[in-house]
Amino acid sequence: MRACRQALERAEQDAESLMLGYWGAEPQAGPYRTGDLGRYGADGLLEYRGRLDDMAKVRGHRVEPAEMTTALAAHEAVRDAVVLVVGTGLQARLHAFVVPETGTAPELIDLKRHCANHLPAYMNIDALHLIDGIPRTGNGKVDRVALSGLAARGAEA
Repeated sequence: MRACRQALERAEQDAESLMLGYWGAEPQAGPYRTGDLGRYGADGLLEYRGRLDDMAKVRGHRVEPAEMTTALAAHEAVRDAVVLVVGTGLQARLHAFVVPETGTAPELIDLKRHCANHLPAYMNIDALHLIDGIPRTGNGKVDRVALSGLAARGAEA
């Protein structure tokens, strides 16, 4: 009960998520930032269009792939890493794309053990893909479409 009360009494955290003053001068007047992306359709109904971040649901838990990417990149045998959620619903799986340090090839079990020491169990990697480099778009961002294509082809270690 005390933990619930502490979670409810976080005014500073609420202030970060509430868009105060959105509809008026009252302190609690305004929408709450949920991280969801939506729009009003032609019929006036609100349409859900996805998320503003990379958060997804895997095995019944909300996960942020960036957390797993950071944990993997901290491993001494990893030069670069990206984690993607591939699939949706019950087929959603966590795929790690790892660029090894020169001359080293990390073992899946070592990377899983490393992640287990830094992340909760529900964030276990389902597939590891050792690649030569992270594909980038023309503006330098990670090319998630190209990585999803690698996952679909099943190129994993």
